Amino acid sequence: MPTYSYMCLKCEEIFEVFHLMSEEYDVCDLCGNKNCITKIPSTILNIKFDKSREKVGNIVKKHIEEIKSDLRKEKKELKSKKLS
Repeated sequence: MPTYSYMCLKCEEIFEVFHLMSEEYDVCDLCGNKNCITKIPSTILNIKFDKSREKVGNIVKKHIEEIKSDLRKEKKELKSKKLS
């Protein structure tokens, strides 16, 4: 059975459903509302996730730089304590 991605227009969440191609699906799995979902083509979904990965990557890089900076400061403090 294929997997389809849907977006609910009421709760604005994305969810996946396994069902036959011949089946119609019209209920949000998350909020339960009927006739408020739209099928998302897989290419659009992939573009959305690629953009979010980029943001996550930037966040990780920022944290790495902060940790490096903290380590440099700590190293300087330890050297100054050894010399004292």
